[in-house]
Amino acid sequence: MTNRAVAALLFLMLGLCACTYRLPRKPSEPELPPEMREQAWLLHLRQTVQLTTFRIEGRMAIRTSQEAGTVGLLWEQHNAAFQVITRGPLGQTLGRLAGDEQGAEMTLAGRQPMRSDSTEKLLYRLTGTRLPFRCLTFWLRGVPDSGQPFEYTLTGAGRLATLHQNGWAIRYGNYRQVGDQWLPKRMRAEREGAVMVLSVHHWRLSAPTLVSADEQQ
Repeated sequence: MTNRAVAALLFLMLGLCACTYRLPRKPSEPELPPEMREQAWLLHLRQTVQLTTFRIEGRMAIRTSQEAGTVGLLWEQHNAAFQVITRGPLGQTLGRLAGDEQGAEMTLAGRQPMRSDSTEKLLYRLTGTRLPFRCLTFWLRGVPDSGQPFEYTLTGAGRLATLHQNGWAIRYGNYRQVGDQWLPKRMRAEREGAVMVLSVHHWRLSAPTLVSADEQQ
């Protein structure tokens, strides 16, 4: 498999969508008076950054000037440990990205696993593109990466409506109540012609299994 083919498959793994998503402008929560929204946001931020164990299922898509694709997505996170499994339209596993603070391993269909001491380094080595994996672990929860500066606007309920961080512009659609948390149903991130779209069908806040892709078949 050529480097270009590997890059194309990886873009499919981390997903972008060739179609246009029309994101709802308002979350399905009652709107708060303007003076209460910032207070609600700070409370939401404190609660959500502590949410470090979760599992999401949905679809993720990516579009650049050269590559486009959309895939089924399973993302499991337990503190620093994670795995991201992507599937094709028939449910077949396309790849698995797994790791923790010590490093990451990428397994693509038909290839030997590839490893690096950093998820971002591994993705860059494979694609030549700097993909914001660390930021994504925050953004998909509807909060900014706590280690970088950011700008934001809020919805009427005090959740993120838009976020600008690390050169990316992120826009959120509706939120869903999961237990005591309000978590995004859809997120769109753009930077210099690249577009990433995440649609979450299911959130689970109990401890994930972090099993292998073969066991998940």
